[in-house]
Parts: sequence; structure tokens; C-alpha cells
Amino acid sequence: MHKLEYEKGGVIEVNAVQQDGQVFPVELAISEAEQGEDTFYLTSFRDITERRRVEQIKNEFIATVSHELRTPLTSIAGALKLSIHNFSKHMPAKCLQLIDIAERNTQRLIKLVNDILDIEKLEAGKMVFNNADFILRDVVVDAIDGISPMAKDKKVIVQLEDKTESVALHTDAFRLGQVLNNLLSNAIKFSPVDASVLVRILPGEIGVRIEVSDNGPGIPENFIPLVFSKFSQATGVGFANKGGTGLGLSIVKQIIEQMDGRIGFTTSSSGTIFYIELPIIGGRSDAPVEA
Repeated sequence: MHKLEYEKGGVIEVNAVQQDGQVFPVELAISEAEQGEDTFYLTSFRDITERRRVEQIKNEFIATVSHELRTPLTSIAGALKLSIHNFSKHMPAKCLQLIDIAERNTQRLIKLVNDILDIEKLEAGKMVFNNADFILRDVVVDAIDGISPMAKDKKVIVQLEDKTESVALHTDAFRLGQVLNNLLSNAIKFSPVDASVLVRILPGEIGVRIEVSDNGPGIPENFIPLVFSKFSQATGVGFANKGGTGLGLSIVKQIIEQMDGRIGFTTSSSGTIFYIELPIIGGRSDAPVEA
């Protein structure tokens, strides 16, 4: 029971072995009962072979469909963007508006497909991390620059405040940029017009801490336990028609944990702060690092 990290009343998945040596997955449940001074345990096993098989079929189907969709969607988006760039002066305003709507929705579909593929890779342990040394501030600045068109469109200002010397990390800069892009886009999405989103780099408990704070309505109390769950989106006043796949923060959490970091947030009616902490080269976030 200790080896299986048994929790009273809980259910865990383990492998069982048949008499012929075949291994199959089961759900193991243990319940405890006391009678006088004696303690009794009831153990039950549920064969979940069929459930695992169905889950694998589902995951393979989603991955196949996602792969098949990504290439044509990318081509469609490229063609629409090229049309807007090259022929916008010769198009009627109504036609240009329709093409712009089509391009935006195609980008949303591409993001959905990419998020599904990322979730599938993370859960299967197949996401590749290309770790290398880099200066953290450079990646943060690149993420802010990359999100600037969205910030400009939403009339939100993104500011950077660096409370450390230049610190270096040894991890995947691209994946960290993906994390920052998600946190920044969420902060911009839920910020009121003419508000500011603040990005702070400061010393953290395990190395360096990066905070992304907004002045939005805050996260509803009933949604707080679901923030990092898949396909979860808050509802209510201030949260309608915000778009998104409901996968972004789940992906962010798994990426940060695979970087040996941690993520969390604080929220109130005056705004939300998402923070990530990552280990740095040298182990101190207030120590200067040469590029």
C-alpha cells in the first residue's frame, strides 16, 4: 500500500499480470473498515483494457486529424494574408473586410490545431525540448515585441520592469517564448481599453521569477480550481466572446513543469498576476551573467 502511494478511499491505476504472464491495466481501489480492534481492507480491481484502447484510438484520431488540417490551413492563411497585402488597394471595402475576417478565423483554427498537437505531445512525453543557454531578458523582449500588434489592436500598453541583472537560463528558449506569448495574450485579452500589462523580471525562490499582471476583472472564484484544466474557459460578465481554445494554460503549466519550474497566479477584482519561476545558470537571479 505504501509502495502504491495509497490514499484512503482513492483509486489508482496499476498493471496486473494474468496467470499466462500477460500484463493488463487495472484500476485498484482499497477501502478500509474497522471492527473492534481489527482493521480490514477490501481491494477491488477493474480491468480498464478496453478504456485504454478507446482512449488510444481517440488520441490517434485527434493527432491524425490535426496533422492533416494544419498544412491546408497554413496555406489558406498565407493566401488570405497575401491577398490583403497585395490587392487591398484594388478591393471594395466590403470584400476586404470579408477576407480579413476569414484570415483571422483561419489563424484561430491554426492555433486550435497547434494546441491540440502540443497537448498530445506533452501527454505522450514526445515534446522535444532543445535546451541551450540564453539571456532571459532577450526572450522576454522578443515575446513583448511579438505580441505588440495584438496589444495595439486592443489599445493596451505592455511594459517591462527588470529587477535583476542580466540572468541566463539553460532551457528551451522557443518553448519559454510560447509560454510568455500565452500569458501576455491572456493579459491583453482581459485588459480594459487604454490599460497597461506589466511584465516583471525579479529574483525568485528557485532562481528567477517572471510576472505578467493585468488590470482585468480577475478570475471568478468558481473557476480558480479549473484554471489549468484542459478545455476550461471562464464564463460570465467580462469573459464572453474572448475566444481561445481552453488549452493554453494547461499547455503552459506542463511546459513549465518539464523545465523544472513552477507556475501560479494571484487574482482579485482589480486584476490577475500569473507568475513563473525557473532555475537559472549559477543559481542566483541577482548575480550578473555574461552573455
